[in-house]
Amino acid sequence: MMIQKMSRFACSMGMLAAVVCVDYVQGASLPVTSGLLVHLDGSSIVDDGNGNVIGWNDISGNGLNATGTGELVSGATPNGENAVSFDGSAQFLEIGASTLFDTASGDLTWIVVFKADLLANDRMVGFGYGDIDPDPGTTVLSASALESMSHASNGYRTSGREQNNDFDVANTPGTLSAGIYFIGISQLDSANDLMISSVTDAAGTTTTGDSSADADLSNLALNGHLYTRLAASGSGKTDTDPGNFFDGEIAEFIVYDRKLSVAEATSVGTHLYNKHIAIPEPASASVIALMGLMMLRRKNSV
Repeated sequence: MMIQKMSRFACSMGMLAAVVCVDYVQGASLPVTSGLLVHLDGSSIVDDGNGNVIGWNDISGNGLNATGTGELVSGATPNGENAVSFDGSAQFLEIGASTLFDTASGDLTWIVVFKADLLANDRMVGFGYGDIDPDPGTTVLSASALESMSHASNGYRTSGREQNNDFDVANTPGTLSAGIYFIGISQLDSANDLMISSVTDAAGTTTTGDSSADADLSNLALNGHLYTRLAASGSGKTDTDPGNFFDGEIAEFIVYDRKLSVAEATSVGTHLYNKHIAIPEPASASVIALMGLMMLRRKNSV
């Protein structure tokens, strides 16, 4: 398990020698777009006008929109971004199976900005279940799945389950706390038969865990179709009924059709940390402090 620290925001010397701290990624696009499949963020949540979420539009350009139920929470994250709240018993969102998930490498990266209000075991944050029926109007799940979940003792947990029900599980023990926003990054490294799980906390500390290569992840029978679900899973290995509901909020969900490099994952993670969690020092506070210091120096020099 590896732990590292993220930087918060950039500070530079401005005019009059004022120290200006800038949240340099607020409102910016993702720093890594190669292989981007899905991007859901607070700007694209769809509600009925009364705060009842009915969908979440994909802003990647691939049209992989989610539909379902939840509650809109305006200004939910520490930095004031919107999120979808899920009740832990019935609410979830899903994206229908798509051949866009038929990746050349067989690898995937999915990223979730989330807050768990209940840290029960195996509450599903997301991701995908193999749909073995090519008919877009019919869902028949295989036993294969890629999952990320909040777990009371194992933290942010990522698992890959192949057809024979063998698992590779990557844990980050002791990393989650209820009621606090985190950034979870999950990766399928099929070449090395590994699942990779990392989580960044409010202080900017990132903890990473790798699975042991117990299962042959090349046997993941996803068939280019992933039936994607947020805030719930299938209640059984091949059951489309939802289960293991997530109790909390999700502010952003991103999927890439490949395994990001360490540098790329760090870049995206830092972007999301600054966007959602790190609260920059107000520029006015720096200016006021500087003005006070200058006035004091002037008074003392008279």
